[in-house]
Amino acid sequence: WEGPVNFDTTICDAADQCVFTFILEDSFGDGWNGNTMTVSQNGIPLQILTLATGTGPLEIQVPLCDGVPFELFWNAGGSFANEVMITVNDAFDDEIYVMPEGSGALQNTQIFSSIVNCTPPTCPRPDDITIVDVSPTSVEVSWTPGGVETTWEVIVQPLGTGYPDGTEPEIIQTTDNPYLYEGLTPGTEYEVYVRGICAVDDLSDWEGPVNFNTPYLVDCEAGEVVNITYCYGNGTNGVFVEIFSFQSSGGFPLNILFNS
Repeated sequence: WEGPVNFDTTICDAADQCVFTFILEDSFGDGWNGNTMTVSQNGIPLQILTLATGTGPLEIQVPLCDGVPFELFWNAGGSFANEVMITVNDAFDDEIYVMPEGSGALQNTQIFSSIVNCTPPTCPRPDDITIVDVSPTSVEVSWTPGGVETTWEVIVQPLGTGYPDGTEPEIIQTTDNPYLYEGLTPGTEYEVYVRGICAVDDLSDWEGPVNFNTPYLVDCEAGEVVNITYCYGNGTNGVFVEIFSFQSSGGFPLNILFNS
């Protein structure tokens, strides 16, 4: 016997595939320094991903089989892993996974898995959420409709709350775009999500999050001194003052004095 010669049978025909896009970036700008990732379906490696040089973004398109799970595995090896970043977009250019810099502990692990869906959604999700205006207690949000829908759901929630499950009492249904979302807390970090309503039982996926901060509200009488101090570090090491925005509802000038 002569052999063996190894091969894999194909997972599906080309007609049953759609293209996912993997966007590679490096925070330092010298490539992935030997780090690689593997895209697989049914345990069969389909594409090895790496960024040879530069910051990126480098877009690599991988045909995947409809209805079959795929896995993204960060392989062992490579240096400066905390500089590695990757984003995965599905066949409809919707962002389904983002790995930011500083994720080096994920080396030699599966970092993402999802089932491939090549069927266009009946209710495409909105796009381009934009923060139009922010006050201490409200935010005006606009977006691009995903299709011909004229009604949407909007939710603004504390930063880091995560993907809404659709039952949150803070969800507002509206036909306004832009929409003014009120009842927020001054000096707070928030995230906003929007989804389209195409029919009673046909809602899009959530688009978001888009993050923002409400400014502080300084409400004082004439001549009143307001002291705001933010300190960090040991001694003078790393001490800084961070100011977002201040408004004086009394109409008085606001003087900020920095003392050494």
